[in-house]
Amino acid sequence: MGSSKNEKRVTITHNLYMMKTEITQKLYTTLVEDNPAAFSQFGEKLPVEQVSWYDAVRFANLLSQQEEYDICYQIGKKQRDQNGFETTQVTWNETCKGWRLPTEAEWEYAAVGTKSYRFSGSNIPYHVAMYSRNAGGRPHDVCSKRANEYGLCDMTGNVSEWVWDLYGSYAQSTATNPSGPEKGEFRSHRGGSWLSSANLAAVKRRDAAHPDAEYDAIGFRLVRQD
Repeated sequence: MGSSKNEKRVTITHNLYMMKTEITQKLYTTLVEDNPAAFSQFGEKLPVEQVSWYDAVRFANLLSQQEEYDICYQIGKKQRDQNGFETTQVTWNETCKGWRLPTEAEWEYAAVGTKSYRFSGSNIPYHVAMYSRNAGGRPHDVCSKRANEYGLCDMTGNVSEWVWDLYGSYAQSTATNPSGPEKGEFRSHRGGSWLSSANLAAVKRRDAAHPDAEYDAIGFRLVRQD
C-alpha cells in the first residue's frame, strides 16, 4: 500500500461491498436538497464534487438511514477554527454494517486489483480514466471509461475520492484492517481526477486536503462491510 518510498503491507479480514461508481449528482440530491457540484450543467450522471469530507460522512449516514442500515458515524457539534474551517469531531463504529467511506487500505485494495496495474484496470490511463489528457477540463458521466477487474469504474480519474483516514506516514510495515493515524489535520483522498496528470492519478499516489475543503476535483464513493 502506498508508494515504494513508504510501503506498507496490509491484511483486510472482512468482506466489503463497494459502490461501482462515484456518488453521482443524481444520488446525492435525492437526500441533500442543494447540488454543490461546479459542473451541474453537464448532467446528473456526473460525479458530485465540491463536497467536503464532512459532507461525505453526513451523506453516508443519510443513505444508511434511508436504506435501514446501521449508522456508522457519530458526528459532533459543528465548530469553526480561527481560519473559518469546520473542525467537527467524527467517530466511526468499525463494526457498523451501514454505508461509510472506505479506509485508504480498502480503497487501494479495490483499485489495484489482482494484477497490480499502474492505474486501476490498466497500465494505459486512457483506457480507464478521465484525466488531464482526455477530460477536456471537466469531469464526465460515471463509467465513461472501462471498469477495473472488480467491476469498479473511475477508481482512476474523473474525481479524486475522499477516504476515511487522516493523512500521515504509515506507522509500521504491516497491519490488519488499518484505519489510518490517530492524529492529523488533513484527510486522504485517492485516485486522481479530471485535472490530474497520469503520474498524479496512479493508484499508489496519495493526496490529502483539509476535511472542510470543497474542490471541483474531489468527490467520493461508499462501501458497506459484510
